[in-house]
Amino acid sequence: MKNRKGIIVVIMIVLVVVLVGTSYALWQITLKQESTNIVTTGCFRIEFQDKNSINLEEVLPITDEDGKNLVPYTFTIENICTTIASYQVNLEEMNIVEKKLSDEYVKIALNDNDGYLLSSYDEVDTTIDDAFISRKLTTGVLKPNSKKIYDVRMWLDKDTPLTGETANATFKSKVTVIATLMKDIPEVEVSAFERQDGIEVNVNTIKNDKDEILRYFYRLDNEEEIASEENIYVFTTLRDGKYKVKVRIENGLGIILEEEEIEVVVAYEKVYVSSSGNDSIGNGSKDSPYKTLNLAYKKVKSSGEIILLSDIIVNSTTTMDITNKEVILTSLSDDIYKVTKDATFTTQILDIKNNNTVTTTNITFDGNNVISSAALIELHDSTLNLNKGTTVQNNNNRGRFYEERNSFGARGGGCLLLIVL
Repeated sequence: MKNRKGIIVVIMIVLVVVLVGTSYALWQITLKQESTNIVTTGCFRIEFQDKNSINLEEVLPITDEDGKNLVPYTFTIENICTTIASYQVNLEEMNIVEKKLSDEYVKIALNDNDGYLLSSYDEVDTTIDDAFISRKLTTGVLKPNSKKIYDVRMWLDKDTPLTGETANATFKSKVTVIATLMKDIPEVEVSAFERQDGIEVNVNTIKNDKDEILRYFYRLDNEEEIASEENIYVFTTLRDGKYKVKVRIENGLGIILEEEEIEVVVAYEKVYVSSSGNDSIGNGSKDSPYKTLNLAYKKVKSSGEIILLSDIIVNSTTTMDITNKEVILTSLSDDIYKVTKDATFTTQILDIKNNNTVTTTNITFDGNNVISSAALIELHDSTLNLNKGTTVQNNNNRGRFYEERNSFGARGGGCLLLIVL
């Protein structure tokens, strides 16, 4: 046990020996835990369960993909105090009489994260008498009456040589957890959302009584992690697809205050619209389309496509006014779907401005014979290409006489009004 002035440090040692070793004669000694260990000190508790002990026999080097599919060893850290506690999880390598396998060949993964060579983790003080080196795997914070479950997977790196220093070598280690009671910690909230051509990540501070300086780490899928002192980061120029955004926030001591993974779908190159879609929870993908052309236009990239999956009814004008944007508006495959005015909607379906270019194929714009004060499609210094399969029909614009008699603001007669300013 180690003590520091003003800090209570409790060390809980796993009572299971995790043996990761290899013999290229294809044999190995394996120790397996037979029961659950519950270690309680003060009001901090940790449980190590026997159901998924790491138990490797006749092991050979494997790929990271295969390593991440191994059955994990699981343990739970629980804070049953009424105060906040930080914790640090270490893996301590044990002194052994056998030939030792270097940790530069051992890979380890926590939960669903990528696997990294054990030698790449920071070296910290050992806490077990017969350990010769300790590696810090992770840190974290537990609020009162909360817990954290960890899955640990270990394997031999695929590049481990099969002769020399690794032949008939053995690796033994133990997991240790160091818990420290804390009076207060900064609290944060993480969000990520799609934006034009990218994903924006925001970390909002809920509480920071001591005004601690925080560090932020951002990662997109398996790309390199980006360290920043800014609480906002934007991943740009992304193609359509599903992305995993990983965010980690640390305080000045390197303690992880929050670690989150958020899945964000970017579907800007091809944005889908359906009468059964939803602008609130949809993402514009084929499986989760938007409901309106308005939102689809805002989300689609320049030179992208807005694709109808069904007939739709519109009750508001879609204004296309993002400067110099080019959009294709079409139906799925060889279908021809209708964009039809609602019976109470009296203005234009599309209002195209600011040097936009809109190209339509296999689509019908239907005015539904609603008495109208506008054309179905209006242009202002823009270009409209009506390609194969496009129909503009049933616009009921009564013209000047009807306008004056009924106080409408009718602008032109006919189906399509082109205004060049």
